[in-house]
Amino acid sequence: MYLHSSGSTGLPKAIPETHLAITHWAAFPSLTEFRDHIPRFRIGAMALPSFHTLGIYMQVLNQLYGVESCSVYPPTALAKNLLPITPNPDNILDHARRTGSNMLVVVPALLQAWSQSPDAVDFLKTMEKVCYSGGSVTPKLGDLLVSSGVKLYSIYGGTEFGAPTHPFPSKTDRDVMDWAWQRFSDRANVRWIAQGDGTYECQLLSSETHCLSSENLPDVKGYSTSDLWEKHPTKAVLDAQTM
Repeated sequence: MYLHSSGSTGLPKAIPETHLAITHWAAFPSLTEFRDHIPRFRIGAMALPSFHTLGIYMQVLNQLYGVESCSVYPPTALAKNLLPITPNPDNILDHARRTGSNMLVVVPALLQAWSQSPDAVDFLKTMEKVCYSGGSVTPKLGDLLVSSGVKLYSIYGGTEFGAPTHPFPSKTDRDVMDWAWQRFSDRANVRWIAQGDGTYECQLLSSETHCLSSENLPDVKGYSTSDLWEKHPTKAVLDAQTM
């Protein structure tokens, strides 16, 4: 299977995904914690492009491995002169209501738009979880949503390496204000490269439990993400926040 990279560090490119890589993706907490969550998730994933890794995770892999359902837009391009529905902040929430979704997975720009509408925020508060990926959310915006009662969480991943972090807090750590912080799965072999300013570049190394779909390091088999992180000021070293 070939997926589009996000293009966040260059031009988008087609990345080949092997069966082994997809199997390792399915074993990460980013999928198993969705599968094991009670109540079962009915994911609203209508905002996600199916040719990106996030869309494959939510619309395909999660359906294979145990969430209750995943909602997308109904087919409308049934003739050559018709087009598919274009996602926007209003129709995403409308379809989430109509399909009985109890969880949303979106990109950060949608959260910014919804934060301006009290009605939208009230609806987001009814969700079991609201997850975002594909970019960062400003502390001001995230804190506003969380303090309003939205259960906000971040998902980190890439076409080259899947989503190797825990999407939800551990049972012993339920500080809702840590919505932007991440814990890496012990199935991922992470190498942190200090940048000299308190930030660290995340490099993921190939292992028996993490098959990478792209490699770009000169010394070992691994992938340099170009993503900079910082350590949590009080918690374990594996807790980090994207910059």
